[in-house]
Amino acid sequence: MLAVGTRTATSNGPARCSRSRNLASSLNTRQPVRTDCGFIARRDGCRRATCRRDPMSTRCQLRFVRALDDGRTTDPTDPVAQVYTHSDGYPEGVLGRLHQLKQLLEATASVRGPGYAAAQYVFLEKLTSMPLYLDPSRGPERRLDASSPADVCDPSRLQHLSQPLFLLGHGIEEPRQGIHGDEAYLYIIAIPPYEIEQVEPPAWQVAVSEQCGFPRWDDQTDDAFREATWQFEGMLSEAVTQFTA
Repeated sequence: MLAVGTRTATSNGPARCSRSRNLASSLNTRQPVRTDCGFIARRDGCRRATCRRDPMSTRCQLRFVRALDDGRTTDPTDPVAQVYTHSDGYPEGVLGRLHQLKQLLEATASVRGPGYAAAQYVFLEKLTSMPLYLDPSRGPERRLDASSPADVCDPSRLQHLSQPLFLLGHGIEEPRQGIHGDEAYLYIIAIPPYEIEQVEPPAWQVAVSEQCGFPRWDDQTDDAFREATWQFEGMLSEAVTQFTA
């Protein structure tokens, strides 16, 4: 069941969307329903609802594993690392950054497996948000005055900024706890072992869920990766071609 309504902030987690009785009955039809939290939801004839949202606020979860099947279980085995992304979670952006990450790690001989790849992905995402705060056209109250990486770590240079993107927007998740419930996409990224004698680097495999094609909100979100409907499963390079063409 999809719970829709107003979003309420909690002290121990992200904002959630509370159930709204007056909209719940509307989802029994095929007509789109705009919720207070910005989603457009409709009942599409199956047991799940679909939603659309501004790409800048498209949330997602990524599981980094050795094989795709390892990422589908409710209690995945090691090695596995799961990352929450608050925005830009649509396939075109995520797959493009994963492709960039693979090239970067292979060029620098820095592939170390799923756990490292998850941390390196977050690092790459943080770097992409930094130019926004270094833009000289931004007002001084929204701009970071930094001439070196050390300046970014100086609290006295950041205290005028309120919740900058490069300090928020990502989280390291506990896979056994499933997902938050407000995500639009799930991804599984399988990174095989790299052997010294390999002439060509191995291919990364990815799985991309259908948009909102998994238990969300007050449904059984612990089973989201296991119950998800996947619109793509295969090589990362093929996924990039399919979703960015």
